[in-house]
Amino acid sequence: MTVNRLAPRPPPSSTPSPLQPLSPRVKAPAEQARPLALNAKDSFQPASSAKASVTARQAAESLQRAPQSGGQAPRAHEAAQAKAKAQPQPAGFFDALGQGLQNLGQGIQDFAEGVVQGATDIVQDTAQAVQQGANVVNNVVDTAVHGTGDFAPDPAPGFATTPPGTPLPAGARPVQAPQPTGVPDVSIDPDDGWIIGAGPTGPTAYPPNTPPSEVHPITPEGQDPNAPRPTIIFTNGILTNSADQAKAAQQLANETGANVICVHNGTNGGVVDVTQAGGDILSLPGNPATHTLTNLLTQAAQSGQPVHVAAHSQGGIITSDALQQTKDNLSAQGLSDAQIEQIMGNFHVQTFGGAAPSYPSGPHYTHVVHPGDPVSGPLGMGNPLNAANAIAQGQEVIIAPNPGPIYDNPFNNHDFSGYAPQADLP
Repeated sequence: MTVNRLAPRPPPSSTPSPLQPLSPRVKAPAEQARPLALNAKDSFQPASSAKASVTARQAAESLQRAPQSGGQAPRAHEAAQAKAKAQPQPAGFFDALGQGLQNLGQGIQDFAEGVVQGATDIVQDTAQAVQQGANVVNNVVDTAVHGTGDFAPDPAPGFATTPPGTPLPAGARPVQAPQPTGVPDVSIDPDDGWIIGAGPTGPTAYPPNTPPSEVHPITPEGQDPNAPRPTIIFTNGILTNSADQAKAAQQLANETGANVICVHNGTNGGVVDVTQAGGDILSLPGNPATHTLTNLLTQAAQSGQPVHVAAHSQGGIITSDALQQTKDNLSAQGLSDAQIEQIMGNFHVQTFGGAAPSYPSGPHYTHVVHPGDPVSGPLGMGNPLNAANAIAQGQEVIIAPNPGPIYDNPFNNHDFSGYAPQADLP
C-alpha cells in the first residue's frame, strides 16, 4: 500500500532585511520541510488558526493603504507578509488531509481486494490439487487395481472361436462392453452374471441359466479343441470387463491345458465394485455372479465328477459364498452333513490373490498369494491369521515369488497375469 505524503511548504520568497531579525514565530526553512504530522495533541486547531489568518490579512491591508514614509513601512510590510506566510493554511491542510484519507481508503481497499484474491487463489489451488489427487486415485484404481485380464497376454488371432456352424443356445451373443451411465466412474455391465465362453466370432456371453454342457469353453491354444479335458470354472475380480476376462481365461487354459468357462463378475466402476466386494465379504445377497456360480456348482456337485474352480481377487469372495450356498442347497435337498462333505470333496479350488478371509470346509483348496499383493495381504491368505486358520483346516497356502518389485507399483503383484503361471490341475 502506497501512502502519499504532503509536500513540504517552500520557504518565504521575500528575504528579511539584514537589520531586521526573523520573527520568533517564523520557522526556519529546515523546520518547515518537516512532513505533516498529527501526533501532537494541539497540532490541529482550526478555530485559532482561522482567527490568526484573518488578523494577518487585516494588518497587511492597512500597511498597503498607509503612506510609504521612510524605511519603517516597508520593513513592517515585509514582517506582516512573513508573519502571514508563517501561519497554517487551512485550505492546504484539509486538502492534504483529504488526500491522505483518500489514499488510506484506497490502500485499505487494495489490501482487502488482495486478501480476497489471495483467498480465491488458495481455494482454486486447493481445488485443483484435490482434483489432481482424485485423478491420481482414479488412475491407480482404473489402471493398477484392475481385475483379471487387463494385462493378460494377447491371445492368438481368432481365439475363443468355435468351428463354423457350431450351434449356440438361445440368448447367446458376443460379449458386450460396460455402458456409461452419465455418472462419473459408474457403468452398467450387460454381461454381469453371464457365463463367458467361445462362439462363432470370439468370446461369447451365455445367459446365466445355461447348462454347463451347452457352453462352448475356451480351449488351450494350439491344441485340438474337441479333445477331452477337464473344465475349470473361473471367476474374475473387480474392474474387469467380459472381453478381458476371456483373455485371462485363455491364459489360464494355456497354463493348465484345461478348458475354461467363466462366470463374469461385472464391473460397474471402481467405487461400486469395491463397495460390492465389501458386501460380498459380509455375505450380502444380490451379486449376480454369486447366483450364477452357485447354480453351476450345485449342478456340478450332482455329477459326481471332479469339479475345478479358479478365482482371482473379488472372485475369491464370490467363490467362498457360492460354495457355502451350494452346501446349503445340498442340505435343502435332504442330504446329510456327511454326504455333503463327501460331495464337496470332489471340488478342487485354486485362488489367486483372493480377497476372502475364509472358505467353507469340504473342498480341496490351494491358495496362491504374492507377499507384495496389497489385496490378498490384508484381506485374504496373505494375512498370517487367515493363512494359519486355512492351514489348520487342511488347506494349502503357497507363497509365490512376486512378478514385480513391491515398492514399484504393488498392484502389479495382484494382476492375474502374474498369478497364472502358478495355476495347475491336481
